[in-house]
Amino acid sequence: MLPQRGRRGRLVDLGAQETARDLIEHRDATLQTLQTGGIGAASAAAAGGIAYGLLTRERRELMREWVVPLHQALAQPLAIAEQTDPRRYLHVPKNFSDDDVQIRVDLPVHLRFSRDLVADLITQKLALEGVTFSWHQPGASRTCW
Repeated sequence: MLPQRGRRGRLVDLGAQETARDLIEHRDATLQTLQTGGIGAASAAAAGGIAYGLLTRERRELMREWVVPLHQALAQPLAIAEQTDPRRYLHVPKNFSDDDVQIRVDLPVHLRFSRDLVADLITQKLALEGVTFSWHQPGASRTCW
């Protein structure tokens, strides 16, 4: 049905009014449909939340136990605000203690800091042994590998 002008000159969609009237008149069927759909939607949301929690558990533990403490230790020497999200510049893989794994720290070029101090903090906070550091300055950011 096409929209028509109502009493005050506004466009009124009579089809929408009829649909609303039908929903109100058939209240029991409407409520039953909403209850069934609501239960299905709630179940799907709960299952999705549980799956997300299980799949991201390792990453959250890595962040809580290793990356955030490393960020807190590096914040003052690098002159980075503690409110900065560590995921923006610290790239620590889940298996960071394995051989041949690279931990990347992306830093702006304009920062002035002691490379030895940063290397020592990374080694201490991540409990690493026998690691080597290499410093790259590609383009606009400084990177520690």
